[in-house]
Amino acid sequence: MLGHFQLFGFFVRLLFPTSRLLLLILNTFQHLSCLMAVCFLLVLCDYIARRDLWDSLYSLHVAGPWLALEDFNSVMGAHETTGVLKRQSCEDFRAGVTICNLNDLDSQGPFYTWRGFRRGKIVMSRLDRAFCNAEFIEQWQQVSSICLPRIHSDHHPLLLSSSKASPSGPRPFRFQGMWLSHPTFNELVSTVWSRPSFGSPSTLLEKKLKDLKQELKVWNWQVFGDLRVNISKASERVSTIQDRLANEGLSDSLLFQEIEALTSLDSLLS
Repeated sequence: MLGHFQLFGFFVRLLFPTSRLLLLILNTFQHLSCLMAVCFLLVLCDYIARRDLWDSLYSLHVAGPWLALEDFNSVMGAHETTGVLKRQSCEDFRAGVTICNLNDLDSQGPFYTWRGFRRGKIVMSRLDRAFCNAEFIEQWQQVSSICLPRIHSDHHPLLLSSSKASPSGPRPFRFQGMWLSHPTFNELVSTVWSRPSFGSPSTLLEKKLKDLKQELKVWNWQVFGDLRVNISKASERVSTIQDRLANEGLSDSLLFQEIEALTSLDSLLS
C-alpha cells in the first residue's frame, strides 16, 4: 500500500501494483466492502509493454465496481483514428478490454481526444477514455465521461461527471488575477482607499476592505462582465470549433479560428 487518506466521507487507499498502475480503493466508514476501485494507468507506446499492463489489470481481480481511465495509446478500430491503423495494437487493445470484462463508459463532447503530427500530417485519434465493469454501471448509472476542450495539451482532458446539476446561489467574492493587468484597477483601489474615514485602526481597515469589495464587484461586472458566463461561452466556442474539426476535417480557416478561441479562453482562465 502506498498510503491512505480521507476524502469527502470516504476512506481512500492508494496502491501501486506496478510501476505503471495506480489503484485507488474507496470505502465508506460504515462498510469495509469495496465501494469503488479506480485505476489510473501509465500506458507506454510500445504495444509489447501494453500487453504486460493488461495482464496486470486482469491479475488484480478487483471485487465490486471499478473504473479504468487514461490515455491508452491505442484505438478500438479504424473509425477511431484519421491516421494509419496499427492492427496488432488494436487487436491487443480489444482483447485486453474483453478479458477484463470492461465496458466503454458513455462519453460526451469531441469524439477524438488527441491531435498530433505523423509524417508531416495532422492526425486525430480517440486515445483517452474511461472503461468500467458491469458492477460499476449498476451502482453508478448516472456517471459519464465528458471530453473537455483541448487547451494547452495535445490531449483533451476527461472529466467524470455523476450529476447534471449546476451550482446555485451567489458566488463567493474572490480576487481575480486578470484585474491586475487592467489599466484602471490601481486607480480604483487608490480612490477607495483614500476616502476619509473615522474610527480605530482595525475598524478603518475593516470598513475600507468592505468598501473595496463592493466597488470591485461593480467594477468587475462593468469591465469584464460575469466571468463564469464568459468562460462558459468561450469554452463552448472552443468545443464547437474542435467538434467541427473532428467532423468536417482539418482546414486552415478552422485551425485559425481554434487558435483565436483558445487564446480568448486562456486569457479568461489566467
